[in-house]
Amino acid sequence: MWRRLLRPALVIAALGVVFGWLLPQFIGYKEVWEALTELDAWEIVILFALALARVPTEALMYRAFLPSLGVWRGSEAYLSSNFAGQLLPPPSGPRAAHRRRSRTSGYPRHRRRRS
Repeated sequence: MWRRLLRPALVIAALGVVFGWLLPQFIGYKEVWEALTELDAWEIVILFALALARVPTEALMYRAFLPSLGVWRGSEAYLSSNFAGQLLPPPSGPRAAHRRRSRTSGYPRHRRRRS
């Protein structure tokens, strides 16, 4: 049970250190908030457009590894992998995902050599 909670606790502690101690030494959150609230509507539209333009460029990275992927499917892969990575819990052990994949993918199971 404690091992399962260790990783999330470390992530929360690291986020606390970065956003609670490190960043405030270089930036002021109040200044950042004031700058964001002073943006005009057209500036927000430009920021949103730049964020949307980033998705196809990330899709091209997926396409570099899987040339048959189109930009649309690559964008879907990028967005779904980020979404899944943010919301789903990690596997219970380091080899858990590999074991599940090898059982369901149709590949023969590897047998361990006995020493």
